[in-house]
Amino acid sequence: ENGILSIEDEITPEELAKLGKKKVVIKGTKPYKMEDHLKGKPKEIVSLFMDIREKILDLGSAVKEKPLKYYMAYATTSNFAEILIQAKTLKIYLDIGEKEINDPRHLTKDCTRVGHWTTGDVVMSIKDAKDINYVISLIEQSYKLTL
Repeated sequence: ENGILSIEDEITPEELAKLGKKKVVIKGTKPYKMEDHLKGKPKEIVSLFMDIREKILDLGSAVKEKPLKYYMAYATTSNFAEILIQAKTLKIYLDIGEKEINDPRHLTKDCTRVGHWTTGDVVMSIKDAKDINYVISLIEQSYKLTL
């Protein structure tokens, strides 16, 4: 009334005290480990992943590896690659635009309009070791953008 806002308690402090304190439980997320992603995968895929992982970590001392719920992330100041370890293939997402990447073999494809868990803009699949050096050359292009 008269432009004055009036606030009335719906519950008094005394009534609130009578209700007692409720215990609040916050569910935490478990820390993920690389082993979580490798569990149950064929030894060929595990070996392929370990080879690629080693080459990614060798790109520079600034490279950080972070196991997340669905994939392994690799970053410097920001993510440059994410690897989703599947039963028959490694899906590698790169944080580089389709128009920016130099990929003469056309292994990568745009995934910006496709739902996925990673931060990558292009994706490729690798099934065997013969493609490792080429794949690392693509990963390195994304890595250099984060320096």
